[in-house]
Amino acid sequence: GGDNPIRIQSMTTTNTNDTASSIAQAERIIEAGGELVRLTTQARASENLKNINAGIRADGYKTPLVADIHFN
Repeated sequence: GGDNPIRIQSMTTTNTNDTASSIAQAERIIEAGGELVRLTTQARASENLKNINAGIRADGYKTPLVADIHFN
């Protein structure tokens, strides 16, 4: 609200254990104008987020990533 800017964001729908698909979908979000990308995962699968991050960075993207980690 107020004078704060609105940020364009979206969340991936891929399985975060599928590194290549998660990277591809995140990059499509960025290319569509996303200013940040949210990745949702279960706590037990969160370890692969580092690989997704590395892949996105290796492709030259610097867009912030946000992890939505769900716990039981």
